[in-house]
Amino acid sequence: MGADAFQFVTDKFQIPAVVSGFEAEEIKCGIYNLLDQIEGRKPVAFSNLYERCVSATGNKLAQQYMNEVYKAEDGYWRGIGLVPNSALGLQEKYKRLDAKNKFNLSEKVLFKSSVCQCSEIILGIKAPYECKQFGLSCTPETPLGPCMISSEGACSAHYKYGRVAFGK
Repeated sequence: MGADAFQFVTDKFQIPAVVSGFEAEEIKCGIYNLLDQIEGRKPVAFSNLYERCVSATGNKLAQQYMNEVYKAEDGYWRGIGLVPNSALGLQEKYKRLDAKNKFNLSEKVLFKSSVCQCSEIILGIKAPYECKQFGLSCTPETPLGPCMISSEGACSAHYKYGRVAFGK
């Protein structure tokens, strides 16, 4: 998949969309680009600001290999639930390698409930600082969920770069 895969965000919903890099300066440029569009200084558009790494059509050879091995299927996402065609499962000829089948794992084993409020954070219902566990029992050293485990997760980034309460 390349940057063009996200063009639908602007085309279908008439909202700004940006592909950005991960460095602070790149993220800042992406935010400024979005703000210029939101505030009317630029027309609503899709922008790829990360062209050095993300081409319009993506890596065709990698896509070929991905399509050979994987297929889209319904996926259960922790805290969100079942999302149609949101996960990758192995194609039939690779099913013997699927740990879920090989070890007869059920969804209950794979997705245990916890006090983690990552689902509300991912869905934009809560900000990281609104989670009762944030910075207390849930830290980068003792994460309770995916938002804190990954260094790119919303909670981890908020913990590392500041606890500014936006919108208050």
